[in-house]
Amino acid sequence: MSWRTHQAGGTTTSICRPERVADIVAVLREVSAGHVGRGMIASGRPMPAAAALNPGGRVLLTGRLNCLLAFDPARGTVACEAGVTFGEIDTVFMRRGFSAPIPSAPSATSIGGAAAADVFGPTHACHGSMSDHVQWLDVALPGGEIVHASRAANQDIFRATLGGLGLTGVIVRVGFKLVATTGGGARMTTVPVTELAPALRALGSASEAALPIATCLRLDRIEAAGGRVAGALSTVHFDVDAEGRGIGPSPGMTEFLRSACSFAPNRHLPWPRTTSRLRGVLPSDIDAAGIERLAASGAIPGASAAQLLLFPVARDAVGDLSLAVRGLGFELAQSGPKFLATRGLHAALARVHRCVLDLGGRTELDCDQALSRDDLARSRPRLAAFSAVRRRIDPRADLQSATARRLGLAETAE
Repeated sequence: MSWRTHQAGGTTTSICRPERVADIVAVLREVSAGHVGRGMIASGRPMPAAAALNPGGRVLLTGRLNCLLAFDPARGTVACEAGVTFGEIDTVFMRRGFSAPIPSAPSATSIGGAAAADVFGPTHACHGSMSDHVQWLDVALPGGEIVHASRAANQDIFRATLGGLGLTGVIVRVGFKLVATTGGGARMTTVPVTELAPALRALGSASEAALPIATCLRLDRIEAAGGRVAGALSTVHFDVDAEGRGIGPSPGMTEFLRSACSFAPNRHLPWPRTTSRLRGVLPSDIDAAGIERLAASGAIPGASAAQLLLFPVARDAVGDLSLAVRGLGFELAQSGPKFLATRGLHAALARVHRCVLDLGGRTELDCDQALSRDDLARSRPRLAAFSAVRRRIDPRADLQSATARRLGLAETAE
């Protein structure tokens, strides 16, 4: 297996595309033996996004590990290699009455990447996060050993790997539960909102109604300290059968859910645009004043238009570093001209991150430019448990990424 280089931003990243699990094991053993430089991470992302995870280091692209291994129609479970995507799962299993675990996730998301990031979205009230569906993982540890981790075996590795950003090993195989579907439909109701406090109450009430699949509040404009907003409250419900049970989506409905639970692109801006997104979770008792503070903190005057998406997060995730915790999930999107948005983006991210922490919430680890090590410990109470597992199985910190280095997660135990 050969390495090739990718150059961007003045750095050179080495890339390889393993074809088999044995190839990954071989590379990890070479790294452990010192034949290949340490500082490697695996990714299911396409280039150049994968290279951006570890500039100047090494990246294993797992997209070619895309074999389905087993399917149990009675239990609705599937086992596959880590490079299989959500879209491929839907293509194969929709006709059999099942769909991918997180309907609002992009179809290009790999199963291994979804587990390593413990993804979730506005359908959390119904579907939870990826860790709620994963039953077991086969993880190639830094020394090349493959460990089977689940809720019953190697629980500490299981919890550390889910949401662990690939720092405990390379996920090579995943067993998980699909979402049962029976070919029904879904309906979406959208109500315009003009006042923030009543909209937040309506969001909470809608998420507790019978059989919602997703409830989200999209805010396109929030007037500072005025409580006036422009946006819409959308609720998606599955149809129900004669016994009152929810009927899952028919083929094509998953794409509908993804579009229903995402941002409406602002097509009225007259300049070339760049868009950034920041995700996090706020306390469930956040009030209108807190939402106003959040929106104001992310403003880049004269440079961008913002949209804020709010949705309920029903329960804590399994992973030690997972973002999902019971509360109010949010996604803040900034869209503006490249030359202005880039200049003010880092400052805006830092302000939003600080505001979220002050409000008692947490942000995703991908926003590590705005996170400090103290912030990480403050927002991830189980950080010590994760670090103990990582030091035990990777004492030399062979697996690294730019995020890990900035947050102090790549320190060696030697």
